[in-house]
Amino acid sequence: MSNQTHKGVREVLATENFVTEDSHIILPNGSHTRIYLDKSAVVANPLVLDTLGGFLGHLFAHDSVRIVVSTTGCAEAFGKVVARWLSIIELVDVRYVSAIEADDGTFSFTAEDAARITGRRVLIVEDIITFGNAVQNLLTAVEKVGGHVIGIGAVWNRGPMGAEGLEVPLRSLINIPAEVYHPEDGPPCPMCAEGIPIAKDLWAAKTTAEA
Repeated sequence: MSNQTHKGVREVLATENFVTEDSHIILPNGSHTRIYLDKSAVVANPLVLDTLGGFLGHLFAHDSVRIVVSTTGCAEAFGKVVARWLSIIELVDVRYVSAIEADDGTFSFTAEDAARITGRRVLIVEDIITFGNAVQNLLTAVEKVGGHVIGIGAVWNRGPMGAEGLEVPLRSLINIPAEVYHPEDGPPCPMCAEGIPIAKDLWAAKTTAEA
């Protein structure tokens, strides 16, 4: 990703304070980190969503993508916008398909969507990649139904997942590592050790909403 694109993306996200940095944040899965992208707020802003989708689509503008696949939720919103932008850029009909996630984290497709994917060039789109498990499982699901994955695109690659070990390109708008701590079964959280107050507790918010 060029410095120009990176700068443009950061400027877009800074307009509404979508990114919280140098803070103490508890993520929805209960882990702790210093930096957070409020992807739900991004998706709720059509202009910002469309801008980021355009940036991401241009990273794969010459790869002859015909199908965009993603998980559900915010990734689905980004995937649909990327498919629209690729259709405009390449002047072809680029379709979008949403994968179905099982309880064990694997993915599948309806018979109709599987038929759309078979024999086609597929781009996997994610909002945020941390460890890459979902992306790897999506890649396996696409290949299982005969699709040809030509790349993986993400708004933010914040984890250790890189091009190494992947057979396809991984391109992201933001490629800033963000250490994630799991106080219960991993290394201790340095923010907790330093007594830094919690700025955002997304785990508590999720638990309350599900109650």
